[in-house]
Amino acid sequence: MTLRLARAALYAVVPAELLLVILVASGTPLPAPAVVAAEAVAALVLCLAAVVAYRLYGSGRRGGAGRRAALSATVDQLVPVRVRRLVEFELKGLVSIALFALRRRERLPAGAVAVPYAKEQAPSLLIMLFLMVVETAGIDLLLVSLDVPSPVRVSVLVLDVYGVLLAVALGASGAVRPHWSPPRNCASGSASTWTCASHAS
Repeated sequence: MTLRLARAALYAVVPAELLLVILVASGTPLPAPAVVAAEAVAALVLCLAAVVAYRLYGSGRRGGAGRRAALSATVDQLVPVRVRRLVEFELKGLVSIALFALRRRERLPAGAVAVPYAKEQAPSLLIMLFLMVVETAGIDLLLVSLDVPSPVRVSVLVLDVYGVLLAVALGASGAVRPHWSPPRNCASGSASTWTCASHAS
């Protein structure tokens, strides 16, 4: 019950805190008691999350897990699977940009056959990227013409630029992380092991 409460509180507080920061930075007048109350709630939620994380970590350590294993298990229980997958997806995309810049590819499992597809998806990705850049510039010019406060405009610009970065990461991922399949005489045992039938002599 406490774990579910901590998760739900984090889901609610993080976006609310970001919105509050943008409003305060943009000069939007807010009642001082409301700001103080919001910050107090955020502090309580962080304390709750810290207490839950400490208990989960301690439980793992008492169960015989090492520090790294207990910490990993704590994160797995406290952070929802979808959030972890989303963060992992974005981090892999950023790594793909670095690999593409260095002209390197991700290593494939031994015996795997690469099935590249980057060239086929390049035209549609380039069109999408071009439209995203035009949209980013157009929205920023519109906000400037409307005299929108700088903190709000910068926040929107950062989100737009990050979207463009993710589009670049998607294209880079296609180039450095091709699809792959095992050899015809092999059956997959796991992500990195294969069971191969021997050829008749």
